[in-house]
Amino acid sequence: MKNKRWIAQLGVLACALSAFGVQAQQAPQPAQGQTAEGAQKFLAAVARKGNAHAWFVDAQGRTNYVRGTAIRTTTHVGVLGTDEQKSQRAVEKQLPAFTVSEIDTQAADGKPDACLTRIPKWEAREPLVETRNWTTTDEGILIDTPIVHAEISTYEPAPELLAPHWIDWRNVKLNRATNGAQMTASFKEKHYTAHLAFTGEAELLDRIEYAMKFLKLSCDDTSATGF
Repeated sequence: MKNKRWIAQLGVLACALSAFGVQAQQAPQPAQGQTAEGAQKFLAAVARKGNAHAWFVDAQGRTNYVRGTAIRTTTHVGVLGTDEQKSQRAVEKQLPAFTVSEIDTQAADGKPDACLTRIPKWEAREPLVETRNWTTTDEGILIDTPIVHAEISTYEPAPELLAPHWIDWRNVKLNRATNGAQMTASFKEKHYTAHLAFTGEAELLDRIEYAMKFLKLSCDDTSATGF
């Protein structure tokens, strides 16, 4: 009886191991033809349609931080002519997210790398040159003197803020907005934390999220272990 019971237990264990093996073999796999290169091409196509933007946060927590110079011209208009004076001051500001219409997989050495997304250029949504004009009045005893003011502010992005930038999918962090309308890939650079985001309808965002997660998994060095 003991031998029969032992043989029966072996049979149950063998069946369990067999079932586990079948389940392991049936683990989700990428659909046929899906590659990291394909995911990159899909994201590039989405960017060309105007659905991508990027921003860069420096070590002080400033987003797209730029500095520049404001030159003010003050003109006093009097009965004896005009008197023009100029002065300048340093200015700074943070810009909203940049528009990105082009991305590719070119690495710094010029060779393609499916685990890198290069942002070769970006466009500021606000002008880097601002002009202000206003008028004040200097009240005199006999006559008031109008004073015309004009100020031109010119901002210059720091060299390290200028493109190109790279998103490395080997160490990227992914985040989908709580409202589901934006999917963001973030990566720590030397000078900034770079963020590349895509927007769109829910169905498109689902595809973007899948492509991003596919890239992250495909570029993970430990994914070859099967875990």
